[in-house]
Amino acid sequence: MNKILQLLTKKHSSKVEEKAIIVLFSFIQNILIILHLVSIVVLILFFNDIFYIALGWYIASFILYSTYLLDYRKFLKHKNVNYEHLFKRFRNDSYLTGIVWAMLPIIFLPILPQDSQYMLIMLLICLAGGVSGFVFDFRISWILISSIMVPLILVILFSSIPNHIIMALIIFLFYMIIILSSFNTNKIFFDSLTNEELYRNSYKRLKMQTKKIRNLYIYDELTSLPNRRNYRHYMKKMIKNDKHQECFSLLFYIDLNHFKQINDTFGHIVGDKLLCEVASRLNSLIDNEQIHLSHLSGDEFIFIFPFVSNDRLKSNQEALKIAYSIKNIFAKVFSIDDINIHMRSSISIVLIEPRTETIENIMRQADMAMYQTKRAGQDNIYFYNQSLDFIRVEMVTLQNDLNDAIDNNQLKLFYQPIVNIVNDKLVAMEALLRWEHPQKGFVSPESFIPMATESGLIVKLSWWIIDNACQQLALWRDMDLINFKYIAVNVNQKQLHELNFIDKLEFSIKKYNINPSLLKLEITETTLIENFIKTQKIIQDLKLIGIECNIDDFGTGYSSLSYLKQISFKTLKIDRIFIADMIENVEDEKLVKSIIEIAKQFNYDIVVEGVETLEQRNRLMNIDRDISYQGWLCSKALSACEFEDKFLLPQA
Repeated sequence: MNKILQLLTKKHSSKVEEKAIIVLFSFIQNILIILHLVSIVVLILFFNDIFYIALGWYIASFILYSTYLLDYRKFLKHKNVNYEHLFKRFRNDSYLTGIVWAMLPIIFLPILPQDSQYMLIMLLICLAGGVSGFVFDFRISWILISSIMVPLILVILFSSIPNHIIMALIIFLFYMIIILSSFNTNKIFFDSLTNEELYRNSYKRLKMQTKKIRNLYIYDELTSLPNRRNYRHYMKKMIKNDKHQECFSLLFYIDLNHFKQINDTFGHIVGDKLLCEVASRLNSLIDNEQIHLSHLSGDEFIFIFPFVSNDRLKSNQEALKIAYSIKNIFAKVFSIDDINIHMRSSISIVLIEPRTETIENIMRQADMAMYQTKRAGQDNIYFYNQSLDFIRVEMVTLQNDLNDAIDNNQLKLFYQPIVNIVNDKLVAMEALLRWEHPQKGFVSPESFIPMATESGLIVKLSWWIIDNACQQLALWRDMDLINFKYIAVNVNQKQLHELNFIDKLEFSIKKYNINPSLLKLEITETTLIENFIKTQKIIQDLKLIGIECNIDDFGTGYSSLSYLKQISFKTLKIDRIFIADMIENVEDEKLVKSIIEIAKQFNYDIVVEGVETLEQRNRLMNIDRDISYQGWLCSKALSACEFEDKFLLPQA
């Protein structure tokens, strides 16, 4: 009884109440129609026995139900429906309806013949059962059920019907069953509405968090300008535009001269304010929405003027005009906190040819031109020209050397541990490539990986990495040193989309007879979304052979919740760019926290990359202790032997 009283007085959220009343209104309309039909049945059944009484009762009920229906429909035509008031009307109308139906056993049962009495009893019992099935809200259903059943039980109890006491007892038990059934139906109904509301609110919060993260990582927090990721996104759209097939576009790469000295002399606060003022002045040059200005990094800005002209000479002339406009904004002294700063800039210009398709190539040309600008003396303007392509020759030479290095086994795999954030216990590791050139010595991956990607050599290189990682796993297995979950290897988009990718991967696994779960493939967020459907199918096929994939460098692309929901990854790796400044920048810390919260919603294991200080680690532990990290704080990448000594072999 206490539970029933609690249910009758329980308050739900306004949204749940609204939804319940809307559903109730829909069923009330059906109930009223059913009551009309039942009333007609009553009239027909008892037409001969008590015609005038039955007809009078039917007319009264008909007028009552019709009034309800018209009243409800009229009420719902209002723009702002007061649902609480509507519910009170439902409840009051239920009392009136109950009185009408309570009259049936009270008036009719004593004066009807015995056969008709049984028919009326069955009709009322069926009606009560129907109410429990159609009216989910117990606050309404108990009124209707009790109005029908209680008078019926009392009339039978004090009637002269044969076995009236037993019949009254049986009907009372049935009444209690209907009440309990209605009670449970109500609970299920409101639980489902509450869960639906919780899910809707949770999903809404997730969408808001995702939108916030997107804004944080495509706009520069300091200057509010688009950042490097936004610039790349803009360039991708620009080169897909039909105008790009015929028109030249202009790229201006702007570097602030001696900015580091200003930071060192006056401090980062002054330096940051100076960058904001530079951004504001550059922004003043934008006279249409097609022009794009990005803040790439500390002292670097990019200006894009798309589709200037289809004539090369006119485009060059326009480029000079714009370059001098940029120069002019630096002519006026910058006054920051009463400090007068004379700032100058170096500008490299790339005339983007029609039908150019490679963003990296455009940026490479801008870098070459900037290099030449600074060689000629700072505060200059320099156009990219093909004479700078001697650098390209060096890259081709390096490409040939790398190809030889793969064939002659001059490359080495180093391993960087992934450890628990709390106790530094080994969880897994990432295989990283190192190249010791016979003449040039150590060659940084940043120098040869982009070249390998551009040339297509990355596929051959990636298979070398996978084969050697599998071989190392087999060696450690034979030495009984497998105390980690997996080795992660990076997979390039070109390699992933090879026709026989799965077959070649299976061959490497079977060649060394290793457990496929020990090898994990890391796919960047950008690779995932650039050809989502194809990548999704490959990931599903990989799972069939026991290989899981990680999302690498999360936050550097444009993925959404829908991507995270559609592909079942095991691990999400947060890119180091979000960790680098989180100690000094509260917004970066909030961003990392938001990413972790979203990842937890999808039950991902989380690895944070680029952790280099104890302060970063402690700050991450304050956010979540159930994560892992990778970075120099724990260890740099180590050779296989060094890794064994430090992490795999029992410590003395």
